[in-house]
Amino acid sequence: MTSDPKNPVTSAGIETPDLPAPLAALVAEVVRRTRLRRREQAEIAAELNAHFRDGLASGRTAEELRAAFGDPRASAREIRHGAIAKRGVLDRGLRRVLQVAVIGVAAILVAYLALAVRVALLKPTLSQDSLERYRALMPRTDDPAWPAYLAALAWIRSDAAVEADFGSTTRRELFLDAVDRYGAGEPGAEAVVSTDPSGAAIEPIDLRAILAAKAGELEMLRRAAAMPVLGREPTTSATQAIEAERSYFGTPDSTDPAGAAGSQFPQLADTLLAVLLPQLAELRQATRLLLGDARVAEDGGDFPRAAADFAAVFGMARHAEENRTLVGQLVASALRIQASRAITAMLERSGDRLDEGSLAAIAAAVASPTASLSAEGSAQTEAKPGTRGAKGACFSSCGVAERAPIVRPWNAPARTTKPPP
Repeated sequence: MTSDPKNPVTSAGIETPDLPAPLAALVAEVVRRTRLRRREQAEIAAELNAHFRDGLASGRTAEELRAAFGDPRASAREIRHGAIAKRGVLDRGLRRVLQVAVIGVAAILVAYLALAVRVALLKPTLSQDSLERYRALMPRTDDPAWPAYLAALAWIRSDAAVEADFGSTTRRELFLDAVDRYGAGEPGAEAVVSTDPSGAAIEPIDLRAILAAKAGELEMLRRAAAMPVLGREPTTSATQAIEAERSYFGTPDSTDPAGAAGSQFPQLADTLLAVLLPQLAELRQATRLLLGDARVAEDGGDFPRAAADFAAVFGMARHAEENRTLVGQLVASALRIQASRAITAMLERSGDRLDEGSLAAIAAAVASPTASLSAEGSAQTEAKPGTRGAKGACFSSCGVAERAPIVRPWNAPARTTKPPP
């Protein structure tokens, strides 16, 4: 038989006697259908050739042998199973591992293609409303503090009120800057402001007079801070967020205080990533006013009022973390640290003039569970005059010195961190 590279019998290098064409074709078909290794195919071809040669030698015709052989596909399948069973355990195990691996990769590819088609043709929908679940975590009350905050801050945020009280937003910003510097203990910050940052003359701004004129609004802030629940409903829409606040702030309908976040990221419009927290900015604004008022009260010897201002700031810190977000926790910590520093600075300046009732009120505010929790994580520095001695002993005995951050004066060039005494 001549060698034919396309014939699995002859290409295996096996020398066999010539067979009639029907039998040679049958051997070639069976060997091909076994899909075995080349060596195994050669062995099977040799066995088939011997089988048919014996049949021809016994006097049977090629057609009879071909008909008696049966279906080539069934024979090839049985031959394949028998050849594989003869292989070693390691050989069969490796083959099984490869089969499983191929099936697994194919299943992954099919699943990936199916998901790709689904994403391309269908719009995935969330199975739960995370915003509603988040709202369910918020405390509920029939008497929230948020409307009281809005009413108390309208004079500093409403365009109409700013025009009436300050004449322009520039003068309002100068007033707030003076409040910050005065509350932080900067010398001369309480002086009447008569020039803007560029040096241009403006109508004088008397910080103390303005705060005195807004005593009613500041008292509203104190009462709001004492309420147990802020009650600001979380929203993801800027329009919804300002709907209940428009009458307080005078915000035009077209104004988007969130910077049109929904139009920038429409795919996040109804997720927790789009929740708006405008109350945090308002609580920080209220803290600025109350700390400035506390400094005015200290200069005037009205320490009960200063104590009430400090207690209100700690209450606003509690409201700031009500939303259970990281940014809310950070703002709450910042408010508590601001109040603690202002208290320490007041003790340094006026510790000998403080009455026992005011000290007790301040200690109760600082020693509240949420306040002490924040103070433990704030920086601790060397103790300063005013936290010890006759008045400082009461302050320490009330539990404040162990919890509130003790800081250097505002103009200190460095800060030494160490545990409180």
